[in-house]
Amino acid sequence: TFGQKLLMIGFPDGLPAKVEDGGAVTDTGSSNGYEFFTASTDAFGGNSGSGVFDEQGTMIGVLVRGVTDYVFDSERGCRVVNELPNSAGGEGITYVDRVAQFQPSQPAQPPALPPPPLPPLAPCSVSVDSGPCSLTKNGTHSCVTSPGFPGDYPNDKGCTITCLPAANTVEAFDVEEETSCQYDYLEVNGVKYCGTSGPPNGEPAGAVQWVSDFSVTAKGWKICWELENGSSPSAPPSSMPSPPPPAPPAGSPRYVACGRTGRCDESDRWAAPSEKHEVRCCSDSRIDGWKKKDGCSVWSESDDDEMGGKCHHNKNFAQASTICEDAGARLCTRAELQGNCARGSGCGHDRDLIWSGTESEAAAPPPPPSASPSPPPSASLPPPSASPAPPP
Repeated sequence: TFGQKLLMIGFPDGLPAKVEDGGAVTDTGSSNGYEFFTASTDAFGGNSGSGVFDEQGTMIGVLVRGVTDYVFDSERGCRVVNELPNSAGGEGITYVDRVAQFQPSQPAQPPALPPPPLPPLAPCSVSVDSGPCSLTKNGTHSCVTSPGFPGDYPNDKGCTITCLPAANTVEAFDVEEETSCQYDYLEVNGVKYCGTSGPPNGEPAGAVQWVSDFSVTAKGWKICWELENGSSPSAPPSSMPSPPPPAPPAGSPRYVACGRTGRCDESDRWAAPSEKHEVRCCSDSRIDGWKKKDGCSVWSESDDDEMGGKCHHNKNFAQASTICEDAGARLCTRAELQGNCARGSGCGHDRDLIWSGTESEAAAPPPPPSASPSPPPSASLPPPSASPAPPP
């Protein structure tokens, strides 16, 4: 009923648990056929799936959506907490009887498919995999720089550099300074660098990520290295190039992974496209209202307006792909799901197996048997000599 006091128990991002008892019903949901009601509960990112109880301790709903936690204040030039009056009721809570309808009977699961063999190591050369960072080469001397260097880097831009060699020199480093480096930073081996204290020479090896936020810029950074004979740091090439893998056949298995690592009862595995699983989408470009996790290069969501404003349960692979394509996005990859890039994006899917777009590699056909060389003809043995005649 309108004004009814509520209690919410859940596990938002960054907190072990949160119990909130200051909310109340602001709209009973008569306009939506009592599919869900809205309330003034104080929820946070990752609270989706939290149980909501009435004053008698009876569970009456499940939190499925809410307003943005932080908004940009143009006057102060920073992000601030999005404060709403108690009457606003910005949190959507699905009635518990509707949630129960989504619990399917558990059909017998087909036997798990064995994982595909790992592909052979491919040569590795420095590259900017995403974003506007610059890579320049001049003979044996190569450099990678932040966007716009030596001018100031732009706001809200990021990029990922892979295969950076260990023998390198940080020639310039000037990034917005903040104690915990949470605004603009260069992340190397899980450590964020900002201000004028960049990583030590030789440290940015392998994969490096650059992130800038919505305000305040600086000159940026420049990392250079020398290569012998202009070659790239790579695995030694084989004498014969490997043929490209065959295209996976139609209907080949896709990978399903837990919405948040370690939260699911089932293990990640390959699944037949006809199976039914939950849906989360990823986008390589920013979509308003979608979430981007630290260390990830994609934005993710489960029930935003682009996805019809509702959760998507028990969909086969084709249905899941269509939902994300219609939202202007795609299914997350296996690596993105297992890297927790879509965790806490709504609908309580942190404890569910989620469709990924990663496709099982088909087994390559065996090479044709090579013709065996004919053995050389054996030399004819001379006929046995006649036994000598006995003496007279």
